[in-house]
Amino acid sequence: MDYVLKYRLLPTGHQWEQLDWVRDTVRQVYNHGLHRFNRIPKSDGTVRQRVVQVRDELPALKDWWTDLTDVYSTVLQQAVGQIETNIDNLGKLRNAGYNVGSLNWKAPDEYHSFMYRQRGFELDGKSGPTGRGMLTLKNVHGETIDVPIRLHCALPDDTDVKHVTIRKDKTGACYACLNVEQDTPDKPSPRRVS
Repeated sequence: MDYVLKYRLLPTGHQWEQLDWVRDTVRQVYNHGLHRFNRIPKSDGTVRQRVVQVRDELPALKDWWTDLTDVYSTVLQQAVGQIETNIDNLGKLRNAGYNVGSLNWKAPDEYHSFMYRQRGFELDGKSGPTGRGMLTLKNVHGETIDVPIRLHCALPDDTDVKHVTIRKDKTGACYACLNVEQDTPDKPSPRRVS
């Protein structure tokens, strides 16, 4: 069963700058990917096939957009893949009777997160008395950084973290949303009332 657990990150000043830089670079990749996607004729395939075509352009894009080498590759791939998810969600709204338009590019204040899928991160959940652990993120502006994370509740032992989304909310606080997979807990036995 999949769950999402949200924990507060406590980055240093330099780490804030690095995370903001990655978030803005990923936003620009999303906007570029949307531009390229809109230029591909619908006759060239399904939405998924056209998104994959844009995603496959990322390695060549790094040749002239050298900043992209300072962002973990699956983070960039996820940004382009988000186009398909957003189009699917618009289609669901349209089918439900809502009047929806099309996808638009994202301004800096409209793009709040980026995601590490399956790799590129490590969580040290040994919080001790301080309630803090450490989240290691690879290739954040060219560096591997260790960001303190406030673990207000411990992760169960049988938890497998699948994805980590780094999100900055409107108040400026930074969070790590952990998508975890855990075996379904056993149903507790009913209590007897005496």
